Amino acid sequence: MLASAKDLKINPEVGKELLLSEKSALLTYYLAKNPDKALALNGMTGRELAREIGRLEGSVRMPAAKKQTTTPAPLTTVRGGSAPSFDPLSSSMEEYVAKRTAGWSG
Repeated sequence: MLASAKDLKINPEVGKELLLSEKSALLTYYLAKNPDKALALNGMTGRELAREIGRLEGSVRMPAAKKQTTTPAPLTTVRGGSAPSFDPLSSSMEEYVAKRTAGWSG
């Protein structure tokens, strides 16, 4: 933003007031975005300039922080489980036959 405003001419009095301000960086950024306001400040002298810089100091603010995050929701926990696996070596013949007729192919 400041690079695009490099051709903007600032009166030395305005530059001095900007440097003396506690919010000089914010004011400089604001004036770079609003060159018409910078030109209006160039036309002011003394008390008018100090008042207008004071007004601008009261109105410029840092950008507000994001209130809501953009991270995805946490993963859900795994619930339930699988059916116990069938072991044909430790089961009876009746259990084996029942599994085979139910479609188990082991």
